[in-house]
Amino acid sequence: MLLRCPKCGSRARIIDTITTQYKAELMAIYRCEKCGYSWSDTSFPSSKLKTELKQQLAESEELPPIYKSKFMEIHLRRNILPIMKSVAEKSNKIVVFTYTASSEGQKLLVGDRRVKITIYYAKWIDDIAKSINVKSIKVSGTILHFKLYTFYTKNNMIPFISSANMTVDGLKNNFEFLIRIKSKKIKNEVNTLLSKFVNCELSDIKTKYILLGESLARKIQEMLLSDELVIVSAFLDEYSAKKVAELVENKQKVNLFIPREVDPKTFKAVKLLIPTMRKYGNLSINLIKRLHAKIIMSNTDKVVLTTSNFTRSGLLSELNLGISLTDKNLAKRLAYLLINESKELKHINELVLKETLEGTLQTSESKYEIVFPKIQILTDPFQIRHYEIMAKRKTRRKLEVRRQPRMRTLKIKITSRKSSDINVFCDKIKNKVIKMGGDISGPIPLPTKKLKIRILNRKWFIHRRLIIIKNINERIIKHILKLKKPDSLRIELDYT
Repeated sequence: MLLRCPKCGSRARIIDTITTQYKAELMAIYRCEKCGYSWSDTSFPSSKLKTELKQQLAESEELPPIYKSKFMEIHLRRNILPIMKSVAEKSNKIVVFTYTASSEGQKLLVGDRRVKITIYYAKWIDDIAKSINVKSIKVSGTILHFKLYTFYTKNNMIPFISSANMTVDGLKNNFEFLIRIKSKKIKNEVNTLLSKFVNCELSDIKTKYILLGESLARKIQEMLLSDELVIVSAFLDEYSAKKVAELVENKQKVNLFIPREVDPKTFKAVKLLIPTMRKYGNLSINLIKRLHAKIIMSNTDKVVLTTSNFTRSGLLSELNLGISLTDKNLAKRLAYLLINESKELKHINELVLKETLEGTLQTSESKYEIVFPKIQILTDPFQIRHYEIMAKRKTRRKLEVRRQPRMRTLKIKITSRKSSDINVFCDKIKNKVIKMGGDISGPIPLPTKKLKIRILNRKWFIHRRLIIIKNINERIIKHILKLKKPDSLRIELDYT
């Protein structure tokens, strides 16, 4: 079976392969040899090739990352545990920052090994593990929402930024992203963040690569001004739903990805967005099973992987992290994965309403606690001002005007003593220009002139007409000049 391009029908070849689910479904990315159009499909040129690729993936312990460079590796999938477990086996010390934690999640990550673990958390689901090697510290005052896993070996430090909490669902079941940092500069920033966090001095942190608090909110604000947006979030609220509706009304294309299983707040937000989705064609809501990743993409090359939900509290009051990248290949791969994992929402009944875990949280108290001052981020990313959008539209219009070729106009002034001759010739020009597709206005009658000849005792009446042709080209001018005119007419051309 040979796949053909859906646009031009010519031959296409496989340029890459990605897995849509954990070692289950394989998908190929094709590119047309003629027109260069690329698309994703689960069908392969031969069944042998598909089975060979599946066997290779089954034999390998870890799935290949979506993005790999000297600075970092990015994974987007379910079951991120094998990646971190392979690093945890070699480490002597682990420091974890998480929103929710559980003793079961801790056992999954470390197992029976005696490793020193320090866990900074906001909420603990089950009974806190009582062990000499485990130190659990509750963070209060401000809402700790970022997830940072740092593994220390003898000579190295390996940090992971993730959207996954240290729970069984976060590490195994949910659809999460995981960033393994390799760059020394980013590692140094993580080190300073850890030391400042312990000393409660987060206001003094100045990071270049990691987006934290105010810098993250500003970056999201920049992204929200783009024409095309992809928003991936586990939770929504009424405030964010209203602001998304405003973006759609401003003729911005928004693709929203949410989990199939939602809480009551997200359910209400989606209910508010459904009328705008039906009214405007530039909003689509897609459902992904057990989604917990948070991603914002714009203009098909800018990507922000963040730990903050697309809610008011997530962007203004909670303490979150993020990393910004500009890469077309990464944006394409993320888009392919999200589209193939998701199903488009058509009716509100497709959502599964789940109960929150607020009743079961924090069953036992910890010995240690850090009290932070409340952090309030000043920049509101949803506060998109009207003049910023208008200024962007004006610049776009100016560019469009510059790109267009200059349209010229032709003014024809006709004078004659005989009104019948002038009317016939004007009709000829008008019919010719209309056939050629020109924009003509006229003939416009101008005031007649009277000439008195005293020697002959006569009065001559000179009739005048004006014809204006807009958006004229050389072809129309040639055809006008070819027209036969009577001797009694006098013609003046003004080409501007």
